[in-house]
Amino acid sequence: MTSSHTDPRQARHGATLFATGLGLFMIFLDATIVNVALPDIQTEFRVGENSLQWAVAAYSLTMGMFMMAAASAGDRFGRRSTYVAGIVVFGLASLACALAPSIGLLNAARGLQGVGAAIVNVASLALVGAAFTDPAAKAKAIGAWTGIAAVGLAIGPTLGGVLTDTFGWRSVFAINPIIAAITIVATLAFVAESKDPKDRGFDWGGQCCSASTDRSSSSRNTSRTCAATQPRWPASSCSP
Repeated sequence: MTSSHTDPRQARHGATLFATGLGLFMIFLDATIVNVALPDIQTEFRVGENSLQWAVAAYSLTMGMFMMAAASAGDRFGRRSTYVAGIVVFGLASLACALAPSIGLLNAARGLQGVGAAIVNVASLALVGAAFTDPAAKAKAIGAWTGIAAVGLAIGPTLGGVLTDTFGWRSVFAINPIIAAITIVATLAFVAESKDPKDRGFDWGGQCCSASTDRSSSSRNTSRTCAATQPRWPASSCSP
């Protein structure tokens, strides 16, 4: 008579992929879920396109700008610690978005969300790479990691529409702290810490070049997003 036993290493790999994938799903979901809520945000705050577009731009801009810094922090201070810190920043910023009394504070909180998202994005991939040492297993894990991000992007508009119509636009941000709390618990319970033994220091020149490039790209993409949703906004509200 034979009995089957679950390989502890395989189980830990699965738990690591779940914990890192959940954080990744959250940040990519947030990249598209807010687009459906823009008209309601505009109506409540009575602002035009020039002010409203920063609800999109602030997130994508800071997310792109801080990825390089996040990678350096993970190598130096520990990837799991950095990942959890990013989840905490993102969760608190999401709560601030949900409670924002003005468009200015909403946009500022969206920028802070982007910082947290940059940390989560980079650290989650680093954790997957450190956990899966076998090249074939690592390739499959990264493929699954990429698929999780794609799912978050894809269902964002649909979920955003349901939440906005049912509970109001603030609910698209209010769900994030719940996901963040689950992610933190899973990460601390199942994900091993890892660091880069070779501290290369921080590349200030590369960070500045990356930030400049991401700022230009983000501005163009934001203009397209706002233009695509413009028909849903009252014509009289297209001024700052």
